[in-house]
Amino acid sequence: MTILSPDIYKAYRADDGVLDRNVFPRIITEFNRKLSKAVIEEGLRFSIPGFGILRITRKKRRGTISINYNETRKRKKEIIDNGRTPFVVLERDKEGKITKTNGGEEYLVTQQDSHYFSWSIGNVTLVTFNNNTYKFLPCRANKENLSHYLKDNPLVELNYIK
Repeated sequence: MTILSPDIYKAYRADDGVLDRNVFPRIITEFNRKLSKAVIEEGLRFSIPGFGILRITRKKRRGTISINYNETRKRKKEIIDNGRTPFVVLERDKEGKITKTNGGEEYLVTQQDSHYFSWSIGNVTLVTFNNNTYKFLPCRANKENLSHYLKDNPLVELNYIK
């Protein structure tokens, strides 16, 4: 079940709310923006009663290789601009192992960071039937704002917990 702003507004009006239908969403939107900014910039932990604590967490990367696509594109362009040949796989065997290449220069760049940051709901206190089926998914704008803020302010990562 998804609860949207119109559903919240109906419940608000049922409780004798006085705000106009046009004003209510603006207040909710502005609150969400300010909350997002405070969580990102100040490391605020926001408690949502009956649900958990909204925060940014620092997580350690585990064994998987994460590709830095932006740096990989730059590296490939640099190889081509200098007149060299980028690496290409020409053949693989039945197990998927590389059997033939063009002998070009490898250009894949992986992430160097030992950790990454993400939005999370910690200390989940959700008390509903089948609560393990619920998942917190931040919107794209919040993910992008976090990414941009971390790039512009590298020392701010000390605000976030492990």
